[in-house]
Amino acid sequence: MAQLFYDSVHAVCANDYTQEQLDVWATGDVDLEKWNKSFSENTTLIAQEGGVILGFADMDSSGYLDRLYVHKDFQGKGIAKKLVNSLETMAKNKGITKFVASTLDSAEGFCNYAVAARDKQRAQAFAKKYNFKKAYGSYEEMLQDPEVDLVYIATTTSHHYEHAMLCLKHKKPVICEKSFTANLAQAQEVIEAFERENIFITEAIWPRYVPFTKTLKQLLAEGVVGTPRLLTANLGYPVSHIERVYKPELAGGALLDIGVYTLNFASMIFGDDVVSTTSSAVLTQTGVDEHSSITLTYPDGRLAVLCNSMSVRTDRQGIIYGSEGMLVVDNINNPVNAKLYSTDQEFIKEFNAPKQISGYEYQFEASRQAMEKGLLECSDMPHSETLLMMQWMEDLLQEWGVKRA
Repeated sequence: MAQLFYDSVHAVCANDYTQEQLDVWATGDVDLEKWNKSFSENTTLIAQEGGVILGFADMDSSGYLDRLYVHKDFQGKGIAKKLVNSLETMAKNKGITKFVASTLDSAEGFCNYAVAARDKQRAQAFAKKYNFKKAYGSYEEMLQDPEVDLVYIATTTSHHYEHAMLCLKHKKPVICEKSFTANLAQAQEVIEAFERENIFITEAIWPRYVPFTKTLKQLLAEGVVGTPRLLTANLGYPVSHIERVYKPELAGGALLDIGVYTLNFASMIFGDDVVSTTSSAVLTQTGVDEHSSITLTYPDGRLAVLCNSMSVRTDRQGIIYGSEGMLVVDNINNPVNAKLYSTDQEFIKEFNAPKQISGYEYQFEASRQAMEKGLLECSDMPHSETLLMMQWMEDLLQEWGVKRA
């Protein structure tokens, strides 16, 4: 990859930059030790086919896209887009709030007003980078600001309950990251409390809000695959370097961090009328789930087979198989593309989502519209749906014997 990058800089870019600029980016011979150190510190994805590297992209620990390269022979085929989308999704699942902040900064009708962290210097640095007007060294202090209209909770799942209730204390509407809370009891208490006080709250499970989800449901309703009979979905990222995912006290494990997406995908496409569930999971030495397989059975014989992992990278696809074809959905936790195939696996047609900022903007717009109407929830992700997803996960975690705080 290092050699490819050097060749790209000095050959492809040579007509556009001075020699001094080229040497800054790729000085002298390839320094493999330096590159190995850089790649080890960053998250790197490689696009390859038949053992041939087509391109690569990497992201630093803050979520910054550092390098992006696609070989000239393979450009114009959507490879760069897939690499960037994959890195963005990984950043989201690692709890990096960069993409949310940059989305709000670009979305119409929203203002990056205030950010809070326990370390005020971190808050100030984040505010400066993403154009927030104010930075606070405590959540309580920020919530006392009368100009705060809506709070996005992006802390770890283990702290969602505490921070949601703190927002309620200050009468602040909330968009709370997935998973909504660490367990069902907390979710029930939070939702009941917000409803009792007539304060808006919703779960930020973004595939529920993106327009392309509605497109997928409409296509299936129109019968593009005939009668849907089987759904498969997988989501997996190697996140062994993230310490919190192994800690029961921080609501660690693959299901609450990753599996919540596959369950929501099945719910959105096949519905919630599940008559039986079978599953298996492998646990880590700390007692949390490392990867799992879940099968949902529906009354009419439809099956949804879901796989989740925090130790391996999967293709993140969702596939709906029907009597007359199959619909392959790329990236189930931010669906923007689907391909239709015949029962003989012959390509028929491709469907693409409209241009978007990042995909996050839709949950914010849905929240604003709901609040303007005086509603306490979003129709895309009503409280009943949040509680059902929490119930499904609660049952699975208990069945697997996952250690919990």
